[in-house]
Parts: sequence; structure tokens; C-alpha cells
Amino acid sequence: MPTYVPRSLLRKRAGAVGNKKDQSITVTACFIIGNIVACNVGKTPEKFCIALVQGGSKESVDDYLYLDKALPAGDTFIHGHEINLSPGDTLRLQSSGGGVAFHVFGEEKR
Repeated sequence: MPTYVPRSLLRKRAGAVGNKKDQSITVTACFIIGNIVACNVGKTPEKFCIALVQGGSKESVDDYLYLDKALPAGDTFIHGHEINLSPGDTLRLQSSGGGVAFHVFGEEKR
């Protein structure tokens, strides 16, 4: 039976980096994501996207779990379904204006 080590994988705001407002997690081990929390900490509505790109492949529209999902100012969205990540998979989190704070919680399989 595998051992699970719970931890926070990401607690960052998707701030502006050039024209991109995103954060990415590329895993080197197997993970089970339990929750993804998106909180609009800004004063204006935003849209966010969450994509799961498997095995280092090029990102496509089919990879999006959420695409341009509206998030009012001061509101929070919680994705509560398990996501299994394998080595080389990337979880990409984006916001339209950089005002969405993302928190990703999961467990590493050992």
C-alpha cells in the first residue's frame, strides 16, 4: 500500500510575468491533487483557466479543466475532484488580470 504525504503544492498569486499571468507546477513524482482553490483577491472581476498538460506534451484546448471561468471580485472557487498527476505532467493556472491567488493541495505518492 502506498504512503501519502499531504502538502501544499502551490500557494501563489498568478501575477503578471510579461504578458502572461500564470503559474505552473510540473511534477517529478506521482501526485494526487485533492483541491485547487482560486480566490479573486482583486477589486475587479477576473477569468481564470486551469489546464492539465500530460507528459510534457504541447498544451491544447483539450487540456483545459476550466477555460475562462468567471470569478467575481472577492469570490472564491474550489475544484474538489481528485486529479492524478504522473511524472512530467504540468498543472497550469492562469488569470486574466493577475488578481487570482491559487492554492493547490495534494498528496505525493511514495
